[in-house]
Amino acid sequence: MKINEKVKKLRELHHFSQEEMAEKLNLSTSGYAKIEKGERGLDLHKLERIATVFGIELTDLLEISDNSVVCLINENSHHHNHNHYGNQKLEFMIEKLNLQLEHYCELIKQKDKEIEILNKLIAALEAK
Repeated sequence: MKINEKVKKLRELHHFSQEEMAEKLNLSTSGYAKIEKGERGLDLHKLERIATVFGIELTDLLEISDNSVVCLINENSHHHNHNHYGNQKLEFMIEKLNLQLEHYCELIKQKDKEIEILNKLIAALEAK
C-alpha cells in the first residue's frame, strides 16, 4: 500500500475529515488532499507529524521491513533537508529500466548478427 493510501485509510479509521487533518498538520485542506492523492511529496517532518496525529510510530506508517526500500534524497538548500520515501516508484523505475535493458540487449544481438552477415559478404567479395 502506498504511503498516501495508508494516510487516507488511517484518517478514515480515526473518523477525521480532511479538514481536521489539515488543521492538525497546519496545512490547507487542498494541500492535505494532495497528500492523500499522492500529488504532494512528504518530507520526514510531515511524516513524523502524521504519525503523531495517528498515535503510531513513524516506522509503522512507513511499513519498514526487510523487504522495504527507503530512499533518502537530501536536498539541502537554504538549510532545509527534504527526505523522500518511496517503494512503489522505485519498483516501477526498476521494472522500466529492466525492460529497457532487455530491449537494448536484443538490439545488440541483432546488430551482432548483421555484422556477422556483413563480414561474410566482405569475405565472399574479397575471395572473388
